[in-house]
Amino acid sequence: MTSRDRTARIGIVGSGFRARTMLRVLHALPDRFEVVGVATRNAADRAELAARGLRAAGLPGLPAPAYASVSELLAGGRPDVVLLTLPAGAAQPVIRDLAEAGVPVLTETPAAGTVEELTALQRLVDDGACVHVAEQYHLEPLVGAQLAVAGSGLLGAVTDAHVAVAHDYHGLSVLRRALGITFEDAVITARRDARRVLPSPSRAGDPEDLDLVDTVHATAWLDFGGRLGTYEFDDVQYRSWVRSPALSVRGERGELRDDVVRRVGADGLPGVPRWSGWPRAGPAATRACSCAATRSTAAGCTATSSGRPACPTTSCRSRASSPTWPTTCCTGRRRPTPWPRPRRTSTSSSRCGWPRRPANGCGPGRSHGPTARPAAAPSPNVRPSIV
Repeated sequence: MTSRDRTARIGIVGSGFRARTMLRVLHALPDRFEVVGVATRNAADRAELAARGLRAAGLPGLPAPAYASVSELLAGGRPDVVLLTLPAGAAQPVIRDLAEAGVPVLTETPAAGTVEELTALQRLVDDGACVHVAEQYHLEPLVGAQLAVAGSGLLGAVTDAHVAVAHDYHGLSVLRRALGITFEDAVITARRDARRVLPSPSRAGDPEDLDLVDTVHATAWLDFGGRLGTYEFDDVQYRSWVRSPALSVRGERGELRDDVVRRVGADGLPGVPRWSGWPRAGPAATRACSCAATRSTAAGCTATSSGRPACPTTSCRSRASSPTWPTTCCTGRRRPTPWPRPRRTSTSSSRCGWPRRPANGCGPGRSHGPTARPAAAPSPNVRPSIV
């Protein structure tokens, strides 16, 4: 029997928020993981774990073997791997003990609390210890998609990135990936500014009142020579109602800003790949072009200078040129809103929905039903910005 034929035996050290969250995930995948024990110095948590499991985020847990020390966990549980949920300083001696026992370790970020601790940890790894550090923010679906765009070449050579999605080492991890940085040196300029802001929800729930709280707004500029990274974060930004995450990446041929990509293709035409690009002539355009006036798919379609699809049939073309012709994103293939952007004149008859990323994929500036009409055509010498 190989390791692929059985579930992995997992041990955990710690019983705080992270340990409880990991337990929920492991218990939800019984065909892949078996929790063989949790080591914690907290006697009350050991009793609760053994009797009914540790609660996490208000949800009940499942019972698991509880141990008072790591040595007891190794002897009684015989884990294949141990997950550490301890602070950086407290984790170092435990990592050394597990390395001596030949047990692989997954530890929390940061990997160490000081340069000396990090150097010692590197020596352990160089000597053959199996130690992994859990860094997850670049794996979040949206952030992962943004980093994929940054590394795809779609924007050309990336020169600038601004990351305000996570704190400290988490934010810098995303920033380095956005710029394609590995171990290059940087010239760093940073500042920390005291601010007052509304309180944010916490893991326990919403704030009890709306009295302003103290916070620190940190900003740092990392100059890698030809590539500039800007890190920004506010101490209360997580879960905040008034401080939102943001990520932008700029390259020689385009820009990513949150979930919008702006670029100019090889044909010289600007496009917004978030929605699958501007309509083009040919079979693909046949599927993409839809005449909203008749709700029927046209036989072909070309992009005019204003960006409005030119439908070839007489009835459709005449309606499309009418001032009452509505644009649409709810029929046919999703495509960018033709410029100029249609005005939203009704809130009651919206078909596409106004939230930024509704379920049907339509976003701001999209058609909002029969009352939405195009604005006046721009000057042929002026190309509006793409949104």
